[in-house]
Amino acid sequence: MPDNSNNIPFMDLEAFKSFADMMSPKAADPMAAYKAAMDSWGKVLEPLAMAGRDNVNLGDRRFASPEWEHPVFDLIRQGYQVMSDHIINAADNIDGIDDEQKTKMGFAIRQVIDAMSPANSPFTNPVALEKAIETKGQSLMAGLGHLVSDMQRGQLTHTAPNAFHLGENIA
Repeated sequence: MPDNSNNIPFMDLEAFKSFADMMSPKAADPMAAYKAAMDSWGKVLEPLAMAGRDNVNLGDRRFASPEWEHPVFDLIRQGYQVMSDHIINAADNIDGIDDEQKTKMGFAIRQVIDAMSPANSPFTNPVALEKAIETKGQSLMAGLGHLVSDMQRGQLTHTAPNAFHLGENIA
């Protein structure tokens, strides 16, 4: 019987071995381990990501960073775009409601869809993931601190509360 151990579909055994070495407890560089894992998955997912490139909205600034071109994150943003388009189109095509209600509903749906963006999560945003690794998790801790502070105030903020002063840097 022939040895088919190197003929596993969608599996690059050398990449897998390299990934396994990088993920071992003795691996000293978490960024190298992360990149090895992403490169391994990227090789598997690249054909699928390339097939769906027409789903990418190149004008969406949330996904403008080159890190989103990696096949893993490209598929995440493509899935988000397909889902977003489907929900918005479904809402736009609802019959039996007047235009004013449809406009209000469309606005609310877009807010929810924007909140669900993979760019908003440190687990699905490649820029945030790399920053977390580079800072040894300090960027995540700072973000969590901001979230707790916002929750204590009862509102989410995007800037420091004292960042703007009437008549100086805001009209």
